[in-house]
Amino acid sequence: MKKETFKYQLTTFIRYMGDAFIYPFLALYLRSIGLENSDVGKIMMIMPLVAIFINPIWSKFSKNINYNRIFIRILTVIEAIAVVILANIGANVWLIIFVIFIIAVVGQPYYILFDSYTVTYAQRNNASYSLIRTVGTLAYAITMIISGIVASHSYQLAFYIGAGLFVLTSLLINFIKPLDIDMDQSLSHKPEPKELLRNKPYWKYVFVVTFTLTAMFIFDTYLATFLKDIYQVTEVHYGFIVAGFIFVELFLLILWSFIGKRIPNIVFYLLIIGSLVIRYGVYALSGYIDVPIGVIVAVTMLRAFPISISIYMMMVMISKLVKPYNVTLATVWMGSIRSAFNTVFVLIGGYLTTNPENYKYWFLIGIGFTLLSFIFIDYKNSKTYKIC
Repeated sequence: MKKETFKYQLTTFIRYMGDAFIYPFLALYLRSIGLENSDVGKIMMIMPLVAIFINPIWSKFSKNINYNRIFIRILTVIEAIAVVILANIGANVWLIIFVIFIIAVVGQPYYILFDSYTVTYAQRNNASYSLIRTVGTLAYAITMIISGIVASHSYQLAFYIGAGLFVLTSLLINFIKPLDIDMDQSLSHKPEPKELLRNKPYWKYVFVVTFTLTAMFIFDTYLATFLKDIYQVTEVHYGFIVAGFIFVELFLLILWSFIGKRIPNIVFYLLIIGSLVIRYGVYALSGYIDVPIGVIVAVTMLRAFPISISIYMMMVMISKLVKPYNVTLATVWMGSIRSAFNTVFVLIGGYLTTNPENYKYWFLIGIGFTLLSFIFIDYKNSKTYKIC
């Protein structure tokens, strides 16, 4: 069983290495070829927009959990081809939009399909999902140092390396064994959408995640351009900053693995909300007073809290709140709702941050968005319920 778990860890490691060469630098790449933030916003919103519709479609095709494994092997290779094309089409906005659309169709479902497959494997074999996911975090942290240096010299080369790692990911998935659905009939059971619709604890959790973790991804879409426009941070420096908060994230993941079971969910929620409010507050403050770059970098390390906590508890929480046959559907629905918010706000952010003076308003909106999560927290159960 350790050998099989290692396959999941290695696959996760390689996939996250590939991501680190491409997606953290996508907005900067688009800016480097002459596009304004308003155009970047239109392009960046395509991924969450497509995810609203495409994730449920892939979920519908996935008749049981083992279909996830089949799909992601194929989709990852197509994603790699699309990334190579993106690196070679120049500043033609319509061609970029088309290629990003393809990447969204085949790339967006990867984590939903693979994570639901992995958490099901972990539960059935007494393995640690968070430990498997931690390997991905380590890969991302290490690779960001390298990818920032590569991207500063050539975005094209960085994208080529990322695409190659995606192909390797697809090959590694071949070696992961299909889950034995005959041993657990719930895994071959078709999803029950009506049952999921009536699951109030699940929906409360969906909106807590939407207004915290999704808020972070929305408003961090323009973190790289904010650092470049306001503080003249280069790709190399940005790579080190990202690597920094990911190493903090790795430390926190190890910490949660030791003490997390003793921490009520409400404490985790407050840590997420507090870290986001502090971080965006300082970013916004830089629009009114001179905030040193050292302070900006320091508060950026707080990004590790929402990510590490979500890795530690999100998929496990879903698997506890819904039946096994609804895990993939529940993950897809959550992803689509988050993508809907992402689409709208990323587009708004593109227009708003075209003028660098407006970054302060962008991050103030982020604070308001995050605070809405207090409405949806299940206070009664969150005070006592813990991840076990």
